[in-house]
Amino acid sequence: MTRSNPLLLLFPSPPPPPPPQDCLTTFTKLADVEGIHAAARLAWNAGLLLLQPPLRRHVKRAFNAAVRALAVAGSPLTRLRAALHLEAAKCDVAEEALIKVRRGPA
Repeated sequence: MTRSNPLLLLFPSPPPPPPPQDCLTTFTKLADVEGIHAAARLAWNAGLLLLQPPLRRHVKRAFNAAVRALAVAGSPLTRLRAALHLEAAKCDVAEEALIKVRRGPA
């Protein structure tokens, strides 16, 4: 019989942080423009590491959520919005190309 560590009972590990798209949704509901800007920048900076071909699909949802939140807030961060749109479009193109390859020749 194994004993559980009493420290784990006193100090449980904290829950994982919510994904960026959840933060963006919350800031949008609160109409917190500064929060939207911070969360969109966070999504961009965190997503930069995942913009490699095999990992690109993991950032699409966060980038699209950031674009929507920035649009709703009427954000002046147009360069960030454009970069997010571009990378989300690249995700779509890569996804469509993968679907065509899986289907085989027409």
